[in-house]
Amino acid sequence: MCGWLSEHARLMHFAEDQQTWVPSFAKDENGKPLYWVGFWNDKPPIESELRRHYTQAGPRIKFGEQSWKLPTPDSVDARAVYSDDGSMRWEVIRQFSWVCDEADALKEIYLEDFGVREIIFQHEPSEQIGWLTKLLQINYRLIPEVAAHLDMWIGKQHLIDAFIMTLGLSRKDAD
Repeated sequence: MCGWLSEHARLMHFAEDQQTWVPSFAKDENGKPLYWVGFWNDKPPIESELRRHYTQAGPRIKFGEQSWKLPTPDSVDARAVYSDDGSMRWEVIRQFSWVCDEADALKEIYLEDFGVREIIFQHEPSEQIGWLTKLLQINYRLIPEVAAHLDMWIGKQHLIDAFIMTLGLSRKDAD
């Protein structure tokens, strides 16, 4: 049994009548959950309890009932470095270089054929939700099962807008 103890959550034990337990989305070769995630029925987790001690900058976005600080490739820590010609530029620190690499790859896909990707999102949003979850995990101890239990993924247009905003893109209006 693993858990995050805090001043607000001092207990970590199994209490079937006081908790809801959900199976992991990840399954073994027999289709059985790899783990279970427990929630206190009278005190679901809140943003401030899941927040890491050191966070990255980013806009506050409402997912579910709470607002979350969502880091983006443009908001993660960067350092000022000198270029060969003596000018300076911003370079994302190594710890967050993956964010920029993945964002560049996603941006290339969405700029290449965004109309088709929007249709895919309407039917199967796992790629976009996975990206938003990865970004939130920079600032929060948040696994997909917790996000689903908190009902964070509501509103197709809102989620599309949040996703493409993290890539530095925006949706064109129908007109």
